[in-house]
Amino acid sequence: MGGSNPVVLVGLLTAVSLVITIFKWHDAPQKIPIWWDLHAHPWLWVPRWFGMFFLPVLTFLVPYALYMSVVNNIESHGHESKHSIFHLVTLPAIFLFVTQTFVMLPAAVNDLHTFPARTFVANIALWLLIWFGYNIKHVEPNMVIGIINPWTTNSSWDNLHSQAGTVFEVCGVILFILAFFLPVGWPLTIGLIFLWLGPWLVSYGLAYTSAEATENADRSPLITA
Repeated sequence: MGGSNPVVLVGLLTAVSLVITIFKWHDAPQKIPIWWDLHAHPWLWVPRWFGMFFLPVLTFLVPYALYMSVVNNIESHGHESKHSIFHLVTLPAIFLFVTQTFVMLPAAVNDLHTFPARTFVANIALWLLIWFGYNIKHVEPNMVIGIINPWTTNSSWDNLHSQAGTVFEVCGVILFILAFFLPVGWPLTIGLIFLWLGPWLVSYGLAYTSAEATENADRSPLITA
């Protein structure tokens, strides 16, 4: 993929995540929370080995599966597109690494096992909205990464992803700021749902509108002088 393999970075993040997790192993009790209620109180408990190691495993498996799905579909892409796809393939690993290090492990070892909700939401805003939005602007048409739906066409791809990327970035910045001000509970949860799902709904709407405009243009009679 453009002379570099994102699996190398994914493997490095996985290894570091495993080392940090092993280092914290004896600080955690035999059972740790894996799910919390809206007020960040532990709700679902699992054995320590599962609760501490399932995210490091996913840190490798998710981006590796994504890489294997896309690697053979982008040979004709330009350097900028391949570079952005590199970033998007490694994105799940970065997000899960940060979540493991700064969310799951602190919750596992602290006495009350409270969930660092603000850190988690800020992490979503930074990586799954801002970083995602920035990179999809430069991705060329493919069937795996981007705004993929029945209305997305090659002819509308660049314009759609430029607009959608900006929407993701703006929503990410807003959510990142709100993560430190909204009360933990329903306000923060609703803000997260609205600002994470909203860009996807807007993107699908943009794709549909573009497809309708193209279809109407194709139906218009040719007017000649």
